[in-house]
Amino acid sequence: MSNSKKTHKHESAYHHTSGEAQYIDDQQTSLITVLLLSQVARATSLKLNTSKAEQVVGIHAVITSKDIPGDRFVGPIIHDEPLLAHDEILYHGQAMAVVVAETYEQAREACDLIEVSFVEQKSILTIQDAIDAQSFHNQPHR
Repeated sequence: MSNSKKTHKHESAYHHTSGEAQYIDDQQTSLITVLLLSQVARATSLKLNTSKAEQVVGIHAVITSKDIPGDRFVGPIIHDEPLLAHDEILYHGQAMAVVVAETYEQAREACDLIEVSFVEQKSILTIQDAIDAQSFHNQPHR
């Protein structure tokens, strides 16, 4: 009989069906991270005050772009994506800070205490908006 016709048990099938499987959220020694995301699509003069968030019980770190040493940009092809928003917000949902805590609830509480200030700009939603704002992708691909 060919091996291709023989049935094989999935390596973790027993643990999944018996409730014994261990998942990342089951690890008691893991810290939790929560991202503070922008609620506007475009803004300048971004400032974050994390002092109140850092005082929450269970908080291990509140990380902003200023805490990243050296290059703050990432990208699989073009290295032009800010890891965390720095002076401006480029899109709705952009990560502005990372909160590291012992529990999800502590991390959410700390996120809610981060004071965010910025000058909201008009969103660029159409090609005409981009032309009017002179917002182009000018960097050549190599």
